[in-house]
Amino acid sequence: MIFQACQRSLTTRILRAAAFPGVLAAVLLLAAPDSARADRKHAATKAGPEAPRGELATSRRTVLSPPFRHALVFNGGSLDMHVLFGMYDAAVESGNPPDLIVASCGAALGAAVLRAMPDPEVRKSFTRSHRFYTYMRRLRYSDLSLFDVYTDLRRLGHLAVEQSDPHSPHREVPDAFYRRSIMHPDNQYIYDEISLGFDDKVPGAPEIVLLANRLLFTQEDVGRRPEPGERLYEETVFCSTRVARLLRAMPLRSAVNAAFPDSFIGPGVAYETGYSLAEAARFSYTDPYLVPLAGPYLTGAVNELTSYEIARLAREATIRYAPQWDRIDGNLMKKFFGHDPWSTNEIFASLYADRWIDTADRDYKSLARNIGFAPTPRAVATLGLRVKTNIPKLSHRRFLRLVRTQEEYGRARYEQAAKRPPNSREHIIERYDFGLPREELDRVRAENRAQFKLD
Repeated sequence: MIFQACQRSLTTRILRAAAFPGVLAAVLLLAAPDSARADRKHAATKAGPEAPRGELATSRRTVLSPPFRHALVFNGGSLDMHVLFGMYDAAVESGNPPDLIVASCGAALGAAVLRAMPDPEVRKSFTRSHRFYTYMRRLRYSDLSLFDVYTDLRRLGHLAVEQSDPHSPHREVPDAFYRRSIMHPDNQYIYDEISLGFDDKVPGAPEIVLLANRLLFTQEDVGRRPEPGERLYEETVFCSTRVARLLRAMPLRSAVNAAFPDSFIGPGVAYETGYSLAEAARFSYTDPYLVPLAGPYLTGAVNELTSYEIARLAREATIRYAPQWDRIDGNLMKKFFGHDPWSTNEIFASLYADRWIDTADRDYKSLARNIGFAPTPRAVATLGLRVKTNIPKLSHRRFLRLVRTQEEYGRARYEQAAKRPPNSREHIIERYDFGLPREELDRVRAENRAQFKLD
């Protein structure tokens, strides 16, 4: 793949000198005067070849002699791992198999399965088996009612506006050791079939990199005000010894911290090569309030900027274009990590990719609601309002139908993106942006101070 050259001489010089070329370009774009940013606001939801959001990211700088040919970057995705399988299989069948997968949060589990079972027939024999279906349908949820969930998340959302302000006297160390979570702590999350090591040899398997954030605080620190400049997390990369060596040689630093210096995430990156695929995936999808801790790590869902930098190890990159955070999840991430996830998504979506895979459309939203496996609020007349899932409890056959639909969606989305020119967003018609407008942010802040007597 031939990358286009940057068009602006000043920007070109800055990008050549920067440790984070793509991310810095996007930060410069977002740091433009308010009037210029206002002109770009509409273009942020109507993506096309003339969309200004990509003006400063007209190329993707790789490392010298990149060791990988094709990176597939998939952040998030909840439990709908079969969407990732469909994308991967479509890329393989097109003659362009990804040899590096960078994933986080829900996609980490799918990436682990792909690493352990690159052959589609072997993988299907596992993910479509009655045994795997039994794993999924036995996932237990806590006894929290929807009222409990709403009350907890609303309070966390109100408090979140204080966390991104380093000068706020009400900024605090978040409670990552929460006792109330939506997923039951006794669930089985570790599968023997993917309990391989990152260095274990699997013929035809891609290298995978999973991201999470290591806690730098203890339960005794919860609730206190952080010291000026104190970091609460260290970005952690779970990978093979080979990939760790390549990333250290770049050298890789936290792109999240580079974009948000006041974030709770520090500038360094740690490498872990000794955990199994299953353990690393479990750490990566430990979402605050959703999945209880199983070690000193929280989700890698907020680390998409660093995942982009990792993809510089490949000559070309296919990247998932994800929907924006909804208000509940976005505020939850802001509460725990101390920076704005909506701004992170804006930066990420302004970067260069050889292929953007659209999962920000109505079809994906409908898929996630109707056939996705993530927990969703559902009313059950006999049991009251509880958190439920679309995983069928008594029908393996229906489970297989949902799995095939997810795979077909992923396959169709990759094929759609592969037909477009590099960095094209023509096929991305609309992005659903549930971010907080400035006036609403001010209102939430006022309500926050009044309700919790913070003044």
